[in-house]
Amino acid sequence: MSEPSAVTAIALAFANARAEARALPSFPGTVPDSFEAAYAVQKAAMGAHPANLRGWKVAMVRPDWRTAFPEERLVGPVYHVIDVPDGGTATMPAINGGYTAAEAEFVAVMAQDLPPREKPYEAAEVAAAISALHIGAEIAGSPLVNLNDLGPGSIISDFGCNAGVVLGPEVLGWQSRPWEGLTAKSTVNGAAVGEGAAAGVPGTPLAAVVFLANRLSRLGITLRAGDLVSTGMVTGIHKVAAGDRAVIDFGDCGQFTIDFVTAKPID
Repeated sequence: MSEPSAVTAIALAFANARAEARALPSFPGTVPDSFEAAYAVQKAAMGAHPANLRGWKVAMVRPDWRTAFPEERLVGPVYHVIDVPDGGTATMPAINGGYTAAEAEFVAVMAQDLPPREKPYEAAEVAAAISALHIGAEIAGSPLVNLNDLGPGSIISDFGCNAGVVLGPEVLGWQSRPWEGLTAKSTVNGAAVGEGAAAGVPGTPLAAVVFLANRLSRLGITLRAGDLVSTGMVTGIHKVAAGDRAVIDFGDCGQFTIDFVTAKPID
């Protein structure tokens, strides 16, 4: 699987399926069995993506996978971002026969570059490099319906299972607010599906940004000024499909609606 031809084949299979809004019947090759192999596929897939990089998503590695993949988190690139005002509605695509989920998240916006270096980045300097924190949602998505069941090697290979980010209003004064007070509730088609707070993100959302800066550094990638960082689920993973509507309420920070429609091929 480490051969360049195998890496390229997997990367192109995912990139092309996404571009064509086409579900995949199975993983297109041998699932990478290490972070090194998986991020090699991700790098190749990013090279095949036609859009400009807008940022990154960070997600937890399930504990039962951490023997084979011994890191707490994984990362993936974000290309599709929709800005939505308080009370507004975003429309997001879902590939028929694939996997789509809505996840309430807090989204950091970087103010300065954090380039690769030998010394790990620490929380204080990463916090100082964040220009704003927003309410938002990660739209997890893949052409492969069972992508997550195959583990981190599979997830990382397919753009980290990211299909986009909804960027809501800014959380004013976030640095002085307790993480426990930044709450969210999610509904899908009018039914409550989850609630939580930023404090429920392991180590808080800031820890997710610190992890990202250091993981990208090891990959030789700069976390750039202006990049968005979706920091991890707050209310859970809520599976959706075309025709579904999710409403995410962040209390006094605002709320927004996401309508899911059938994904169309990219022209």
